[in-house]
Amino acid sequence: MACNYDATALCDDGTCLELDSCGNCGGSADAGCTNATACNFAPLALCDDDSCILPDGCTDETACNYDAAALCDNGTC
Repeated sequence: MACNYDATALCDDGTCLELDSCGNCGGSADAGCTNATACNFAPLALCDDDSCILPDGCTDETACNYDAAALCDNGTC
C-alpha cells in the first residue's frame, strides 16, 4: 500500500510512505478549495480538491429575491 513500495525488498526497514491528500508521496499537504471567491475557501489548502462552492444566489430567507436552491450567497439579496 506504500507509495514507495519496493517489490525487491526482503524486509521492512521502516521507510514506507503514504500519499497525502494532494497525492504527494510522503507529503503532508492538505487538499481543499483554493478558489478565494468560493464560500468554502480553505486558505491552508495546498492543492484544489474540486470541492469549491461558488456564490450562486441570495441565501437570506427574508429577502424578496431569496433563492432556496442557492448554496452560497452572492451578495445580491
